[in-house]
Amino acid sequence: MKCVVLLLVWTSAIVCGHSINRVSRAAHQVCHPTDGRLFEFHTRPLLWEDAQIKCEENGGQLATIQDTETFEFIKSQILGTPEINDDVKTGMWIGLNDRSMEGLYEWVDGTPLQVDDFKLWSASNPNNNMNKDACHGQDCVQMWKRKNWLLDDDYCSFRKKDFICEYFNSGECTAL
Repeated sequence: MKCVVLLLVWTSAIVCGHSINRVSRAAHQVCHPTDGRLFEFHTRPLLWEDAQIKCEENGGQLATIQDTETFEFIKSQILGTPEINDDVKTGMWIGLNDRSMEGLYEWVDGTPLQVDDFKLWSASNPNNNMNKDACHGQDCVQMWKRKNWLLDDDYCSFRKKDFICEYFNSGECTAL
């Protein structure tokens, strides 16, 4: 079942089995067609860690996109929703990073990136550019608008970006 919802100010609801209270500028929500996850697209930019905290405060986490099907689904939602595609300036944070060990990418839930199964990096990425943060380099991953939403490692604490949260349930995604 597909559900698409646009939140505007204050919402208190049961979404995919979770009680969620949030104050939000427009957040587009859509249910994954096969696994029941609810994805929420935020167009109020935050630093990567702040975006993860915001998702956690609402009972979720930054989105984990562990297969091409989910990537294409999320990309289609971005491209097909003017409120998202037009508002996003540079990219959208997702829950992939190599903050613990350079080059070892893992999702916020601790699942390692399966490099052989997932090759959606933009050209020359990941590259851990260190020009703007010589101590850490680029450790957090975005879907990069300029490169047709392919993945890019970027500085976690240098640029605020829009972000995608996900919420889990037991298999039934309920519209608001």
